[in-house]
Amino acid sequence: MAENVVLCPNYSMAYSSEIEKLSYKYFILDHIDTGYNKKTCKTKPLPEMAESGEMWSSMTTCGKHHERNLYLRLLPPAAAGTKGDNRIFLDDVLEIIPLILRKQATKIDSEIEQKLENLKRQASEESHIYDTITVAELNEVFQDFDCDKSKLTLVADPLSIITRNEMQETFGYVRTCAPDSAEVMDQIQAVFFTFHCFVNGVNWKKNDCEKHEWCLLILRERIIKLMKKFAYFKKGCYIRFSYILEAFKTLQKECPDIYIKKRITLDYAFQDFLPNDCIPMYHYKNVCALYDLEPKARTSDEKLQVWKARLLLQSSWIDQFFPDRNKDTDIRPMLDNSLFFFISAKDNPGFVSIESLAELLYGKSALPAPDAGTSCLKCRNHQSHIASTKKELLGIEENTKAFDKLSKKYETLIITEDKNEQKLEMLRRKIRQLEIRSANKTFNKELQKVTETLKNEIIDLEVQRQKRLQKYADPDPNLLNTVLEKRRRLLILQEENKKLLAQDGNQFAEIRETVHSRATNS
Repeated sequence: MAENVVLCPNYSMAYSSEIEKLSYKYFILDHIDTGYNKKTCKTKPLPEMAESGEMWSSMTTCGKHHERNLYLRLLPPAAAGTKGDNRIFLDDVLEIIPLILRKQATKIDSEIEQKLENLKRQASEESHIYDTITVAELNEVFQDFDCDKSKLTLVADPLSIITRNEMQETFGYVRTCAPDSAEVMDQIQAVFFTFHCFVNGVNWKKNDCEKHEWCLLILRERIIKLMKKFAYFKKGCYIRFSYILEAFKTLQKECPDIYIKKRITLDYAFQDFLPNDCIPMYHYKNVCALYDLEPKARTSDEKLQVWKARLLLQSSWIDQFFPDRNKDTDIRPMLDNSLFFFISAKDNPGFVSIESLAELLYGKSALPAPDAGTSCLKCRNHQSHIASTKKELLGIEENTKAFDKLSKKYETLIITEDKNEQKLEMLRRKIRQLEIRSANKTFNKELQKVTETLKNEIIDLEVQRQKRLQKYADPDPNLLNTVLEKRRRLLILQEENKKLLAQDGNQFAEIRETVHSRATNS
């Protein structure tokens, strides 16, 4: 990105009433779009831009007014400490491809539209899931569409950066805005958020619920089930925050005494403190004692930094909820990885290794070793604590690697499942075609039977009609010599014919109705 470029979200250019009314999408603008003057630090949009808030409602709409620079948000890796796994929302890619093609004067023909439609089909049909693709996948897509990558700039997602800092500062959660402006979070954050809301603040070694005998066992099963649900969504996806909260409401009703009613308890999140503030060591120990957590702050200091206390308490709750590290290989690696988000940016501007995290928690490991003839208890204990912590953190690292392997296996299974589903759909279509053909054959046979029956009924009616006409044949030929008698006989025949025609018409109407109803039922 060029120097001195000032970026901002499109939301900053509209009133809240316009955002809701016009169904705003979320995207990034620069100072050229907004008319921002870097000298006066004031915004003065072009006249044609300021007339309506609709101008800022989407990248497509904004691009109609002037030749603008195009930006895509680069989402950070979901797992802490990983590099090269940045992702981009698929919906943003679908919207920006036509804009890039117009910039390079490429005609959007039916072939390109079909490619866009095929790319769109890769997205999940569930409204609470937002798909993403990696930078490598984005390059492949651009190559397929013959897009000029120089027309686009990738920028770090500002909301992810802001909320990640919030997580370090106030025990928050990393979130961002989806392309449709919905608040979303990734799978690791969804699992961590679930754990923090339902596991933290509960003593899982002691059942205090007076109403439910097996309360904690049932709750533990339901909590793990919900965390696995989020973890097993499509890899790299983001989950709508409102969907997560709705799932929480259902889970909270399992035991209102624990999750809904107000309880007097210690502040185990230290919400009123900044991460680098220090708290008395006894406050940390009191929380551990209240919830039967294993104390991990193995230091003789009288005070403890808040971010360290949060990290260590979270680690202790993970151990209490998942006592068997080797058994819980699905969710625990994700929770272990989330511990790294607690590390203060001041103490750790970059990724923390196992060794450096041990040093951050328990002091520098480069303390002078005791001389051969001396016995420094403090130094020996310090080195012992460092070694113990390294061992525990190595276990976390191994779990993270195991989680990556499981993710790859799961992704392979998803691809296989998609192929199987396509085969099943083909089989279903063939079965439907066979059923239609079979139904048509059956219908034709039934129709032939009905037709034969009706023909026989029509023949019977014709025979009866002929018999009735013969009934009125002249019995005495001598009477026909007189005109008067002929006229009388003619009138009688005409009257009888009218009645017979009326009766035949009714019977034929009934037959037609029968044929129609049988065909409809078949």
